[in-house]
Amino acid sequence: MKSQGFAGLSTGDGSPTYHRLRGVLSRYASSITVDGILTSACARARVAPSLVNRDTVEKVVRELRAGVRIFCQPDQIPAVLQELTIVMRSPDALD
Repeated sequence: MKSQGFAGLSTGDGSPTYHRLRGVLSRYASSITVDGILTSACARARVAPSLVNRDTVEKVVRELRAGVRIFCQPDQIPAVLQELTIVMRSPDALD
C-alpha cells in the first residue's frame, strides 16, 4: 500500500533514489515529517519524486538541508547530512 506524502503525493511513486533518500531521513524523523521534508525539497528543486536520479539528486539534497536542520536533533545533523551526501555521490546507489 502506498502512503500519501505531503500535498497528497504518493510516496510510492518516487524513484529508487527518492526512496534511498527517504530511508536515510526515516532513521532520524517520523514518517510524516520525512514525507513533508522530502516532498517540499523536491518541489523547491522542481523535481518530481519519480525523477530523482543521478542528474537531479544534488538539487534535491541541497533543498533537503534546510528541512534537516529544522526537524532533526542538532546532534544528529552531521550524520544525516553525511548519509545524504553518500547517497548523492554513490554511483552504485543511483538509478
